[in-house]
Amino acid sequence: MLRVADVEKRFGGLLVLSGVSFELAAGRILGLIGPNGAGKTTLFNILTGFIRPNAGSVAFDGTDVTALAPERRNRLGIARTFQVVKPFSRLTVLENVMVGAFAAQSRAGDAERTARAMLDRVGLGAQTAAGASSLTLADRKRMEIARCLATRPRLLLMDEAMCGLNLTEMQAMIALVRSLRDGGLTVILVEHIMDAIAELADEVIALNGGLVLSRGTPAEVLGDPRVVEAYLGERHDAAD
Repeated sequence: MLRVADVEKRFGGLLVLSGVSFELAAGRILGLIGPNGAGKTTLFNILTGFIRPNAGSVAFDGTDVTALAPERRNRLGIARTFQVVKPFSRLTVLENVMVGAFAAQSRAGDAERTARAMLDRVGLGAQTAAGASSLTLADRKRMEIARCLATRPRLLLMDEAMCGLNLTEMQAMIALVRSLRDGGLTVILVEHIMDAIAELADEVIALNGGLVLSRGTPAEVLGDPRVVEAYLGERHDAAD
């Protein structure tokens, strides 16, 4: 479904990504990990069209999307969440999700039905009339996922969906992501919580300094001494 070939990105003289290549089959969950500054967000921005690479290409379902704008990629079936959730605070939960639905359909009635269905899917069906600003962090994240789902994606990129959640909320989010995959969605997760990566990902890519440091199953990557040194060790040191 997704093919990334030799992607490179520079900001001035700073090389942020170099020679990043991978393929992702439909119906899989890919975990993307690495220390701060590893290039994860830059790669997400390239995959979704917010920035263009200096070299390399991105293909989605056989179509070269390297030069396509975010809205055109969204119409092809790519959607993303953001690490910092920014709802339309003056709108209701339903209206927030309808914004996403209008990307795929033009009639208000159809958009509302889609939005209600997606809110049911993420467990917010009883809160459609609530103000978006009244939601907890966990529910704002769910609402953002519903808004993405309303665009009818086939590939969903999730940027630190577990960040800020307590253990109960995290387990509920893990169950939701797993259900989306089981429903046919392909998912890429940027995540710092390794327990979530271990539970969800079919495969993991670890970035460090803009390079692919390790790739394999969660057990293989999380057990790679290079990953432990570059990423896990850094976090352990910070906790001491």
